[in-house]
Amino acid sequence: MKNKIAIKKYLTEHNISYQESSGQIVVWCPFCHKEDFGTKMLTCHIRPDGFTQCMSCYDKPTFEDLAKEWNPKDKIIDISDEQIVFDDGKLEINPKYSNEPDKTEGYNPDALLFRELIEADFGPEIWFIEKLIPINTITVISGDPESFKTWLTMDIALKAAKGELFLSKFPTMQKTVLFIDEENTSRMIQKRYKLLNASSDLQIHYLTNTVFKITKSECLNYLEKYIEEHNIGLVIMDSLIRIHNGDENTARDMSRVYDGLRRLRTNFPNLNIIVTHHHRKQGLGPKNVSQMMRGSSDILASVDVHLAVSSTGEQIALIQNKLRGDEKLKPFNIDIIKGNAWRFEYSGETKQDELAINVAKEIIANILQEQKELDRKTILQMVKEVQAIGNNAIGNALSELLKEKKLKLKIGHRNKQSYSLNEATILVS
Repeated sequence: MKNKIAIKKYLTEHNISYQESSGQIVVWCPFCHKEDFGTKMLTCHIRPDGFTQCMSCYDKPTFEDLAKEWNPKDKIIDISDEQIVFDDGKLEINPKYSNEPDKTEGYNPDALLFRELIEADFGPEIWFIEKLIPINTITVISGDPESFKTWLTMDIALKAAKGELFLSKFPTMQKTVLFIDEENTSRMIQKRYKLLNASSDLQIHYLTNTVFKITKSECLNYLEKYIEEHNIGLVIMDSLIRIHNGDENTARDMSRVYDGLRRLRTNFPNLNIIVTHHHRKQGLGPKNVSQMMRGSSDILASVDVHLAVSSTGEQIALIQNKLRGDEKLKPFNIDIIKGNAWRFEYSGETKQDELAINVAKEIIANILQEQKELDRKTILQMVKEVQAIGNNAIGNALSELLKEKKLKLKIGHRNKQSYSLNEATILVS
């Protein structure tokens, strides 16, 4: 493209560093001066159509503005629709670079007539995992520690690499996988895959503890290049809190995270993205599954699919809390079958009383994590403040947690019962 050649020529002649990514030129932004340990960061993206935006400060300068800041001595003496002329030479740009949406070469979409919309044949829905995750979507799998969310994403990676049934029930499209794990060591990852009896010849790639940040342009550019070079069809990121430096409670910071995720989804139409995320402490007062996820509500609003998981240690309860564009499945249980080779098996829809008990167990565990030790009456009151759950379900939840050795029971004066978390409980992401 003539514009691109001219821009690259100007950048080269003026010793301005740049990279190319997905047809865009990425340069240093002279307005936010983003640096990392003294090195200028390439954060400003210039599209072939002339649209320019810095992914760090989100300013939208024209190429003329950039040139003025890079080289104050270069006086622009003439600007026309055909060219920009500098004192030391001519830079051909057609059309003139601008971020104004009313420019002919800028924002100028064709509106779709209602009749065309209604009569269009979009074909059948294409699924990555049948009835769970459509193709080309952003999915969040959320849960507390010990909910097996990372185990499930690893199992999804295995099933995707082989094109096998997920949970021995849901057909899964075969894809090459890139797993970005910023939480676990390579030793731990290997140990888990060996428990899952994974073979070493699968098309699964790993980035472990590389300080990957979706909000950093060099990380996003690297990821786009890697996806393209290795034909990656599924990217898994564990976990959300590790892939950005922002405040997860701030909509603006979370919007920047999802700008990066959406850019990947847009640039790669067959790509699926799965991100794990943690639940907030229940003592803070969420009233339903949608409010259980930690951080800004913009997280749930931005994703296409939300799967919430909880676990008893022997079974996982999965709630498909959000599925954009289709009917959600009813909550269901997953058996954790341990042995020489661990596996996860679909075991039927969750009954309402089972669901209430599982939710109560999560709430109790989080409350005791904060309060350390509470009597039975106080636990009943605090659980009900979070969720409308009956005494029987809460009592059964306490009994199951004791049976699973996740709680300790202390009998005090006048047989008063007090509960606390068992320190020997092993937390599993």
